[in-house]
Amino acid sequence: MKVIVKNVNDASGKKVEVACENGRIIDLGKVTPDFQQLDGGGLTIIPGLVDLHTHLLILYSILYG
Repeated sequence: MKVIVKNVNDASGKKVEVACENGRIIDLGKVTPDFQQLDGGGLTIIPGLVDLHTHLLILYSILYG
């Protein structure tokens, strides 16, 4: 599946369009007619921070008991 996610921010706050294919980011801003287009709703996209919340909870427990 080819998807372009529009209206998202990268980690620096810059508006970007993210092209994905089969669940992987393949390019930024490369829109072709065969891509399904989705609206990111102005959210921030940060690849690599999947399930970070679980690690933050562990760190919080260590630091604050």
